[in-house]
Amino acid sequence: MESVAKQYAGSAQVVKLNVDGNPSVVEKFQIEAIPTLIVFQNGEEKDRMIGAVSQAEIAQRLDTRLAAAAT
Repeated sequence: MESVAKQYAGSAQVVKLNVDGNPSVVEKFQIEAIPTLIVFQNGEEKDRMIGAVSQAEIAQRLDTRLAAAAT
């Protein structure tokens, strides 16, 4: 995630959350597996990736979301 955060610095905010220390967040967003990556836009969930996902796939999905937001 650190490399994704560096790649998208300035265009997307990448945040890691320890689910063990934040059970209310786990419940609120119905996180059932680790890792789970949730993409939000304007406070609304737009995409969710569950399990091991390659950096290339994360980048592709973020690029798609950012391009859609720019139009």
